[in-house]
Amino acid sequence: MSKFVSLIVDPAILARARRSEPKALEILYKTFGAPVLTLAIRILQRRDLADEVLQDTFVEVFRLLPAFSWTRNGSLVRWIEAIAEHQVQRAVRGQKRRCREVAMPRSSQLDLQSIGGMGPFVAHGTSPSKVVVHNEAIDRVHRALGQMKTDRRNVVLLSHGCGLKTKEVAARLGRSPQAVAVLLFRAVRELRHILKC
Repeated sequence: MSKFVSLIVDPAILARARRSEPKALEILYKTFGAPVLTLAIRILQRRDLADEVLQDTFVEVFRLLPAFSWTRNGSLVRWIEAIAEHQVQRAVRGQKRRCREVAMPRSSQLDLQSIGGMGPFVAHGTSPSKVVVHNEAIDRVHRALGQMKTDRRNVVLLSHGCGLKTKEVAARLGRSPQAVAVLLFRAVRELRHILKC
């Protein structure tokens, strides 16, 4: 991945990013975003999937960054590169799975209406027990989202509920893609914490 080779990050910026300082996280996103996107487009040949890989990569980077161990300048580059490659592999597997399941409805996806209490989105032919489990899961997520601040709830709903890409969420919220990536990372972390309690 030649685009990653020449990237260098100031250790002070990394230290601030590990403390989840928004400006430092934005610098990491700006530094590594284009190479991650280029890698994903080259392998997946689809911009929409590449945007998902970009978003998923930085959610993982921001989540795991406090545990990252800096050994030398290239270690951060290789670490982010490995996360990006893993996300690309997941997308490839997802593409293959979707190709095999084309005829099957995607009942486990949440849409904005179902999260808003308009009723679960359930496939025909689903067993009654699966419907109950599905409805309970939606209710738990709905209650957890209700506990979150509006901006965090909105970024989760737009990104995961509506399936919008980072740039589309940024346009809707009037923020930069980098700010949305940071906000989404924090929102997903908070949502996971609420759901574990």
